[in-house]
Amino acid sequence: MERRRDSDGTRPLRDLVADAVRSAILTGELQPGTRVPEEQLASDRGVSRVPVREALQMLATEGLVVLSPRRGATVAMPDMEKALELMEIRRALELLGVRRAADARGGRQAEDMARVVSLAGKAVSAGRLHELPALVEEFHALLTAASGNEELIAVLANVRMRVGWMFSVDLDIRSVTAWDEHAAILRCVLDGDATGAVRLMDTHVSHDEMLLRAKAASQDSSV
Repeated sequence: MERRRDSDGTRPLRDLVADAVRSAILTGELQPGTRVPEEQLASDRGVSRVPVREALQMLATEGLVVLSPRRGATVAMPDMEKALELMEIRRALELLGVRRAADARGGRQAEDMARVVSLAGKAVSAGRLHELPALVEEFHALLTAASGNEELIAVLANVRMRVGWMFSVDLDIRSVTAWDEHAAILRCVLDGDATGAVRLMDTHVSHDEMLLRAKAASQDSSV
């Protein structure tokens, strides 16, 4: 297997290529339906086509690209049905994560979570809604990290990433209520109230799921 040494140590080239392509897809640099030619990607990244093929296989498994014998790799179209399935998975994993985080009373991430909630509250008050997506992701990442379960951290990050790509919440609707929910969840976590934290997280994720289902219904009715 081809490898390159980076700042974090030795990682397979396929992972480095996959990281680059994944980032381009999630940020919108590569739009759905766009072809991702192996030869061009190999040339741009300065690698052979072997790690490129391996990277594209990884991204196909994640649902971000579609591989076909004739066209090669293309960026996948967001699939609302898959997004709903992922939301069900996300709910179960978030509840596990917040329970463990509450058992640890926020662990080493407690102060950072409080900082993020404070920053988000100020951003909402000032109408700086563009700052919220990054803060949402940071809060949930910190909360999962506080669980101390490395496998859960990795799996839930992937699920949130895929849901986020397929679905964007209307911030004007969710901004204030979402951060009230985050603040309440954090209070339970810091108090070690696992039951309360799980109940609030379930409600929080349910709100996002309801918005997603409403969006799916709207799309169906417009077809």
